[in-house]
Amino acid sequence: MPLKPKAYWRYLGFYFDCGLTFHEHVHYYATKVFTTVQAMCMLRNSTRGLSPKQQCLLYRSCVVPIAMYGYCLWYFDGARNKGAMNQLKWMQQKAALWIMGAFHTSPTGSLEALAGLIPVHLMLKKLVAHAVYRVATLSDTHPLRSMMGERLLKQAEPHARSAALMTPAMRGKVKSTVMEVDKCVHTLTESFEPFVPEARPADGSVPQSNQYQATSATIIYKGYHELKRTHYGSGRVTTPDAELNAIACAVCLAVKQANCQHIMVFTDSMGLAHKVVDPSMHSGQAFSLSVCHVLQEWFKVDDLCCITFVYIPSAFQWDIHGEAHKYITEHKVRVGCRKTDNSIDVLRSQATHSVLDTWGSNFQDCTYQGSEFLELQWPDGWPLQPLYLNRGPWLSYFGCSITEFARVCQCITGHAPIGAYYHRFKIDEPHGCTCGAALQSCQHILFRCRDRYSTHYPHFLGDIASFMKCNSMVFGFNQDPSGVG
Repeated sequence: MPLKPKAYWRYLGFYFDCGLTFHEHVHYYATKVFTTVQAMCMLRNSTRGLSPKQQCLLYRSCVVPIAMYGYCLWYFDGARNKGAMNQLKWMQQKAALWIMGAFHTSPTGSLEALAGLIPVHLMLKKLVAHAVYRVATLSDTHPLRSMMGERLLKQAEPHARSAALMTPAMRGKVKSTVMEVDKCVHTLTESFEPFVPEARPADGSVPQSNQYQATSATIIYKGYHELKRTHYGSGRVTTPDAELNAIACAVCLAVKQANCQHIMVFTDSMGLAHKVVDPSMHSGQAFSLSVCHVLQEWFKVDDLCCITFVYIPSAFQWDIHGEAHKYITEHKVRVGCRKTDNSIDVLRSQATHSVLDTWGSNFQDCTYQGSEFLELQWPDGWPLQPLYLNRGPWLSYFGCSITEFARVCQCITGHAPIGAYYHRFKIDEPHGCTCGAALQSCQHILFRCRDRYSTHYPHFLGDIASFMKCNSMVFGFNQDPSGVG
């Protein structure tokens, strides 16, 4: 049989076409995850099977990683990927319908918010931002550095198509992940050492206002006598970064004291106490390396030298740890004209919060959430917003019961087996309410129907839960008295 050439080449799970559009790659994985989602429907029906929380966990753990495989190749600023995005959005809509048990006519935006599924384009935007900053953790001779600009080449030889060899005019025209890295990674000021010998195998510090830097403070005691105290700005970093900085400073100052054999470090994070003596790759690696170096020399001086880390929560403000907490909160360091340090964790956090803010802004549009969407509030009066962490407020509250969550979803979206829905989609079913009203709508059932029990206007998730408990059949299908079959 004659061999038939293919229009693409498969290598390591990637599908390369002649124009490097990666349309075949996205189509293959979008089809794969879509069939996976369809197969998952066998794991639950309307009354039995996985709970909505378990469904969401299964989808995010087993389906999303497949869909996002190789995203850096085809998703970047300026890429022509509208068709690819539509395939992935279709896949997530199918998953959201499965998790929610909602009608197919329900708005996709409201379903994603209720299920705690961040929209696909925002998920990709967050992942790309994180991947951009990970380039800084590569070794100086890593092959990927040969494609980067001059600032990121380090010891790598530039490739013939490297960004370092492009003219300014070419850089403005070329759109790729490499150009995205060259444009954004300069905001990262933290440096990494992936192959240092030590890394080989063998709170009140962060202010709420963006006007101030995170600060670190250290107070050195010998017995009850204070020897030294110091504080300094750490730049724009996360709370763990600032705490790691403070621990490193404390250890480096303590080993310099005369006749010091036992160091006790009081901290409110034992996880960072372990990280400060871990030279492997992580945010704040430079502080860990400095601690490892000074301790290595200190332990050589005397066999009796030892260091102990003691956990004390900052909120309790006990004794000397409380004194350090008070000392650091009294000193605020403004963000001046000088360029401040940015750790990789804080830049990743900023990218994530930017994506979540965009999601929340889109959610305010009634065309996104649906015209019938029921807006609820937190106990403090703020409206409920879609969240990606912990599956969002709606799924985390109602996600243990299949039938209850399906009814709640139908109630909040307005797409429920009621008269208003039958009237809107021209379904041959009664449009009136059992109380005699001409049109049975969600607003009528919740606030005006005489046949339903409701004590007040539902502001919170708990109000909806109480209403559903007192009206066990509302927003659900009526059982046929003649039975099934």
